[in-house]
Amino acid sequence: MKAATSILGARQLAAFRSQLHQQRSFRIEQLAELRALDPENASEVTEVLAAGARIALDDVLAALYRMDTGSYGWCTDCGDALPLERLEVLPQVGQCLSCSRRAAVRSGR
Repeated sequence: MKAATSILGARQLAAFRSQLHQQRSFRIEQLAELRALDPENASEVTEVLAAGARIALDDVLAALYRMDTGSYGWCTDCGDALPLERLEVLPQVGQCLSCSRRAAVRSGR
């Protein structure tokens, strides 16, 4: 696997990092608000929203980790470079479209 800077310029990487930090802050605030609204997590709606927010936060944290380790921008499954267009839409994404589809089929989604 090559360093992310070989496919992404420093400016692009900094922009993606900034977006990811914004997403991280948003998800942390969202989870805090959900806990404040329903401290016992008794509502099914709150439970589903919180689960989705935790998954999204995990994806963002994983992307930031990949940035720190130099593997951001490369598919975590096959090692191919992720298209810039895919990262622009989903900066937290870790898989190329082909691997993402295969994972969805395996999990029954």
